[in-house]
Amino acid sequence: LSSWNVGKDTTVFKLPLNNFDKDTINISGLVCFESVFPVFVTNFVQRGAEFIAVVTNDSWYGKSSGPYQHKEFGILRAIENRRSVVRCANGGVSCLINALGETVTETEMFTKTNLVVDVPLQAEETFYTCNPLIFPLLSSVFSFWIFGMNILFWLKKKFKL
Repeated sequence: LSSWNVGKDTTVFKLPLNNFDKDTINISGLVCFESVFPVFVTNFVQRGAEFIAVVTNDSWYGKSSGPYQHKEFGILRAIENRRSVVRCANGGVSCLINALGETVTETEMFTKTNLVVDVPLQAEETFYTCNPLIFPLLSSVFSFWIFGMNILFWLKKKFKL
């Protein structure tokens, strides 16, 4: 049906600059719901992305809370990796989210407009960026510990141990 195939790698794009302090800016380009997956996004940052760009078509949500919820994932990715997130959304919320997760500016849904922003760049890696799986791992260990303790208490109570 299409000539599109699944990619084999993540690519950080190098945008050449003129008349700036830097020669290039490293950009991660995400399409739509890719911004929902934290480890996927972190992989771009580990490869040197200085900010995260998300291009999405949120019009299929209609006039609902969906586009706003989708935007909130961008806030999480910004906080986790301390990177600015720029969202360009067709029918949704286009915005700039700074590295602290604050929405600096945004557009309204289903509004035809332009948004020109200065994007703060970051190069440092956070603890989360270096260890993206530590939080799910610790949460799993803690959950299994709670489950095990509940079984132990139930067995003690049932068999009066």
